[in-house]
Amino acid sequence: SALVAVEIVPNHGGHRVQLGRLQINAGHLKAAVKTLYQAIEINPEIPNAHRQLSRALHELGRGDEALEIAQQALELRPDNPEYQRWCDRLAAA
Repeated sequence: SALVAVEIVPNHGGHRVQLGRLQINAGHLKAAVKTLYQAIEINPEIPNAHRQLSRALHELGRGDEALEIAQQALELRPDNPEYQRWCDRLAAA
């Protein structure tokens, strides 16, 4: 599981992104925010860490922060249409 992977290799940002995504899906949004900020601290170049963090922040009602973080994902991957759509959706909210 992602939690075991994080325990085995704690400084691997990708494992934390996976754990954060699972936490979001389970409704553990505050835990996901913490996990995903840790992933970004470990490796700020993982665009999906920013995307998933933005998702958790949005679901917590923190729209301005969610948009700011989503824009960081888009800056890392400007060719990703999903990230563009997500930014557009957050900007329109």
